[in-house]
Amino acid sequence: MIQIPKVVAAQPVYPHPDEIVAIHQAIVASAGEGGRPDFSQASVAKHVADYYGNQPHPAAPALKVNEYQAYERVAWQLNDRQPTGADVTHAAQTLKQAGISPSEFEQTWSVARPVSNRLLGQDPTIQQIATLKAASPKDIHTYYMDHPYPGYEEVTAGEMVKHYRAAEPIARQYGRTPNHEEVSRFAVAGYTADDMHAHYGESGSA
Repeated sequence: MIQIPKVVAAQPVYPHPDEIVAIHQAIVASAGEGGRPDFSQASVAKHVADYYGNQPHPAAPALKVNEYQAYERVAWQLNDRQPTGADVTHAAQTLKQAGISPSEFEQTWSVARPVSNRLLGQDPTIQQIATLKAASPKDIHTYYMDHPYPGYEEVTAGEMVKHYRAAEPIARQYGRTPNHEEVSRFAVAGYTADDMHAHYGESGSA
């Protein structure tokens, strides 16, 4: 006989009397001295949302309920996984210290991350996001093209890409694949296609 598990209904959570009192007081206070409190459904709903939205979030008490979701999205993007409350708290602290709003982060990160990974092989830093938060996609691309290449800071990422693209088909003719050391040297010395042919021809015959 197949046992069908019982579905247990979630128990309703009722507001604490102190919470009801606080919301009532907020509605009365919003009317001003001598004013008539607005207890319409819309008014009550707004005050209820405001009250609970401004409470500490259970998973991250340092954050309010109404700001948790935005920083949760940030934490997810920074960690590439479902964030914990601690991850969300850390993301919020990091952005606030850097003067970046969640929306600024998301907008900038969505453009900067693929460009940075493509050109530098790494995610953008928070300092870079702060620098680029008001930049256009074109300016973000230019920023990373002009950025020193990690490990070979004498050349920019743009120079590395340009010379790698030039060297790749030439190296292939000699059964080789360009490496970073070679490409940085090509960029610094301003190698032409003939220079690259000479380089790979000599190293292949050595």
